[in-house]
Amino acid sequence: MVAACVKTGWSAKAPGLRYLHRVSRPLVNVRKLGPMTASPPTVKVFTSWSHEDRGLKDKLLPRLTSHLDLLSGVRIELWDDTQLQIGEDFTDTITDKIRRCDYGLLLLSQHYLNSDFIRDHELPRFVGPEADKGALPVALRPLPFDGSRDLRGIERRVVFQHRGKAFLELRTDNERNAFASELATQIRSRVLPDEQG
Repeated sequence: MVAACVKTGWSAKAPGLRYLHRVSRPLVNVRKLGPMTASPPTVKVFTSWSHEDRGLKDKLLPRLTSHLDLLSGVRIELWDDTQLQIGEDFTDTITDKIRRCDYGLLLLSQHYLNSDFIRDHELPRFVGPEADKGALPVALRPLPFDGSRDLRGIERRVVFQHRGKAFLELRTDNERNAFASELATQIRSRVLPDEQG
């Protein structure tokens, strides 16, 4: 059994590299490594949002991404339409990204629910009778869930809020960071249902 891997390199004994000799040093104790594990699964998440909510999205997503990057047991790959390249067909690319994703991160607001594009091209894949992708609905702005508004089927889903508040309602950086942290934890629980957090 091999006890250690050894790397051989060169070391200078004096300035100017006049006296060189080979050195060997252990890199790692193989016994401590344990069995090799496969890389965690990648879950592709399409971010569905209204451009009228750009400011809030730009405050949430960097916070969320930093927490998603730290999750164990899964790699979350977020995509949103700000990643479109010059010359790409907007509708075709978005349709293709939705087709390839596993889940949709739905950043909910009244602007989101009023968007014709979202209603016609995005939301049906995540919510309703035609849905074939998982939905991760998030309250970006407060919405009434009292039946007084047409929420396009979202009202039948558990919508993420932090302590009963939408992201917009949180005033401090600490509250917004806590929102993102808890959202990342909830996303992990959803995409790895057999795992216990």
